[in-house]
Amino acid sequence: MEVSMGKNIEEYTIKNKDGNYATILNLGGIVKKLVIKDINDREVDVVLGYDDNRDYLDNPCYFGAIIAPNANRIANGEFKIKEKTYYLEKNKCGELNLHSGPDGAEKQYFTLLEKTDNHVMLYCKLPENHNGFPGIYELKVKYTFNDDNSLDVEYFARCSEDCISNSTNHSYFNLNGHGSGNILGHR
Repeated sequence: MEVSMGKNIEEYTIKNKDGNYATILNLGGIVKKLVIKDINDREVDVVLGYDDNRDYLDNPCYFGAIIAPNANRIANGEFKIKEKTYYLEKNKCGELNLHSGPDGAEKQYFTLLEKTDNHVMLYCKLPENHNGFPGIYELKVKYTFNDDNSLDVEYFARCSEDCISNSTNHSYFNLNGHGSGNILGHR
């Protein structure tokens, strides 16, 4: 456990029957590791990211993070719901809102709700009008590491007002392993 900005960055490891595992952080719900044994029974971390948890505090590429309430770009940092216009924080070249603004879910500390050997459920609550989004936004994210080596990510969102909700996980992968070079030859 590491302490950053007065909060603890905690790791939760989930695994399947073959001993392959994923490591999830409470900071941003980040997938830090996804370790799969290769054909030679060598453990390979196939998800890209940082070795030091503190590096995720400044994570401009959103490595492994939960993006919420909205993944992608919102032109001019504004949208309408029922004829009401909402003005969001612009964080991309001063022209648009990218991935929910400068401190969306990827910068929040999630609370652990549930953990078993193969799954973990985390919770995050964004305050009313966070980065300009309407209402209080609550998000539960469940990671399940299955015996077929798939990592399922389920999102359960609720907002106190009508709001955009388009969450995703922002992991990057290299099937040859983290730190093995570019992905042009991965299999």
